[in-house]
Amino acid sequence: MDTPLRLAACALLCALATPLRAQTTLDRTPSLSGGWIGLPGSLQVTTPFRFSGTDQPNLDVFVVPSLQLGLGLPHDALVGAQYAPQSQVVAGGESEWEVFGRWRPVSQARRARADVTLQAGYNGAAGSVDGELTAARWMGPLRVMGAARVFSDAFGSGDARGALAGGAVFRPLPRSLPIALAGDAAVLLDRDDGEDVAWSAGVQVGIPYTVNTLSLFATNTGSGTLQGVTRGGGRTRWGLELTLPIPLGAFVGWYPSRAEAAAGVEPNPDAGPRAAYVLIYRYAYMDDRYSPTVSRTLQFINADSVVHTVTADDGSWSSGPIRPGERWSANFVEPGTYTYHCGPHPFMRGSVTVRPREGGDLDDER
Repeated sequence: MDTPLRLAACALLCALATPLRAQTTLDRTPSLSGGWIGLPGSLQVTTPFRFSGTDQPNLDVFVVPSLQLGLGLPHDALVGAQYAPQSQVVAGGESEWEVFGRWRPVSQARRARADVTLQAGYNGAAGSVDGELTAARWMGPLRVMGAARVFSDAFGSGDARGALAGGAVFRPLPRSLPIALAGDAAVLLDRDDGEDVAWSAGVQVGIPYTVNTLSLFATNTGSGTLQGVTRGGGRTRWGLELTLPIPLGAFVGWYPSRAEAAAGVEPNPDAGPRAAYVLIYRYAYMDDRYSPTVSRTLQFINADSVVHTVTADDGSWSSGPIRPGERWSANFVEPGTYTYHCGPHPFMRGSVTVRPREGGDLDDER
């Protein structure tokens, strides 16, 4: 087993070994999703651009744009699609597309020891059914993650193949700035001498006062699909990726109306010790998809060193400023999905889902 394979396997074992909190895009690497699933009803549009030098006359820089879409669903699931017009996954191919579904059955934010996510999809360029198992864990300011991948028709060769991948995210100032340093690597289990190890490294940034996050990265891969980030090429590409979440559920009636949300969320300054809580830490709501199980009183505790808020996406209710070390509590008394964000840092987002029982009472079960 060569060195890159040993490193990838080690990262996967470390990720499986130990609790992982809910994620934002600051918690992943340029080429690993880290099990990200978004919020229910939120459409995330991602536009990665890869730049590289070229040997063609009168063309100094070659630009490869691509598009990624991901729609968050209830029950910790997501469906998505990607398109890369200049992919090199299949020899002689000029474009590549992939559709996929992702499900997170285990979450460290809900007291499990790790986040575990399953992904299955279809790569149209290779004609391949692809799958990935991802696991990840926070260890202080460091998040380690690993993935195992399988392809029914790898790179259009007609052969089924497997791969391992690993990566890490480091928050140098987790309670001061929404900035992360990230890197990853992937290797085919039966890699030939002419196949390079895939790698990427970058800086992930949450942009204050916007809903966007930005990634500046370098990689030797040509697209963001599972196959695209598994085999590297001989050319280093510099990348720029901008993310834009769109609350699609608000337009199709997935969420309560503004009036219903205002009536369904009641501030509760006298929350008792049985109230559940969401920790605000590392510029994120640690449990960003909360469903009440026993208590529908929820406390938000600010463990960062800056002021945050808990503000409804439609503006119908808000905590106001929650200073470092303080907390704010509310009762979620009506069925529905309530989405919220932080006023100064809108890329921080979360949701609370309260479901009715049969007969119209509130359901205390997930």
